[in-house]
Formats: sequence, C-alpha cells, structure tokens
Amino acid sequence: MVSAVTATASVESLTATPPPAGLDAALAKSQSQLADWVCCPSATTSTSKAKIAEISDRIDAIKAQMQKAEQAVRGAAAAVTARPGVVVGNVVDAFA
Repeated sequence: MVSAVTATASVESLTATPPPAGLDAALAKSQSQLADWVCCPSATTSTSKAKIAEISDRIDAIKAQMQKAEQAVRGAAAAVTARPGVVVGNVVDAFA
C-alpha cells in the first residue's frame, strides 16, 4: 500500500530547456564563418571588414532571439507556478 506520493519539480527544471536547435545551428555556423573571416589574410580590407560586421550583426541577432526564447520559457514556467492549486516541490498524497 502506498502511504505517500512524492513529486519534485522545480522552476529550474522547467526553464532548463535548451534553445531551439535551429538557432543553435545558426549560431555555430555564423561563429565559424566569423572565425574564418577574422583569420583570413585579407581581413583588413574594406570588403572583409564589411563581411565581418555583417556576420557579427547576424550573431547578435541570433543571440537576441535565443534570449527572447529563454525569457518566454521562463515566463511560461512562472505562470505555471503562479497558478492557484499548483504546487512545485514535494507533494504528499493525503488520500493514499
């Protein structure tokens, strides 16, 4: 016979979701491209500098999207924990 049921959930576990795979892949690709352009012997030319700036801006935009997605997940987790009747932590089944 079960005398108690314990369930554990934390806000950290709800918010510990990784960023969408598409953003991770795009960030890795852009960072690789940036490294290639920066290490290129012609990195000091105006064309290369413009390309480096373009890739840097793309990386900043991807990071902003990732941060926005993370904030949305945290907001959803906060909404779940703020609902009446929802308990996060150890729960004991009083009817067992």
